[in-house]
Amino acid sequence: MKEPVYIHREVMNKDEIKEHFRVEGVEDLYEKMHITVAYSKEPVEIADLELDLEEVILEEDLERTMELFGEANVMLVSDDYLANRHSYYRLQGCSYDFPSYSPHITLNYNVEDAVLDLKGIAPYTGKIVLGPEIAAAIEEDEED
Repeated sequence: MKEPVYIHREVMNKDEIKEHFRVEGVEDLYEKMHITVAYSKEPVEIADLELDLEEVILEEDLERTMELFGEANVMLVSDDYLANRHSYYRLQGCSYDFPSYSPHITLNYNVEDAVLDLKGIAPYTGKIVLGPEIAAAIEEDEED
């Protein structure tokens, strides 16, 4: 059965990353730290997708940056392997609502009293350990 799908990798060393951002003064950190690989509103046959079940390590990177994506405060991570996995899912029929794939970790969401000045926050530059790809059908009221 075809259905919209969300594919992501959980951040396995999230406690280390959260501690870095707490020291940087970031509060209300998002509990479910992950990197989205594909988010397709276009229905696909999930059972036909070949998920990568191996752990992935993103090596130390001094080029990571902080950005605001809508209301989300994120840390961008550049990685060819993640980009290739995203391309694989696009070739399998997955849609994507943005002009380009920008792998990132959401730190938190801006609320009225908690808008961050991202220019003053240093990104985490250490290794990032990602678990296997996880695929799930998108529920109608679910957002990334």
